[in-house]
Amino acid sequence: MSQGVKSVCEYFNEMELTMIQTNVEEDKEATITRFMKDLNRDITHIMDLNHYMELDEMMHLVMKVGRQLLRCRGRTN
Repeated sequence: MSQGVKSVCEYFNEMELTMIQTNVEEDKEATITRFMKDLNRDITHIMDLNHYMELDEMMHLVMKVGRQLLRCRGRTN
């Protein structure tokens, strides 16, 4: 599974649903790692520069970065 053309929120929801359906139980750090490894590279590069401790905090930052990248792409097209 990877983000591909999905929004960050769509990708996270899909990953979360898959984890529930397959009964995956893991700690928050493992979930963050799983989520981050399959995000689009432009987002992961920026997220590598940010500090976050919790899944909710990471999601807020990832969604913010995703929106900023979409705005930037819109200005260059």
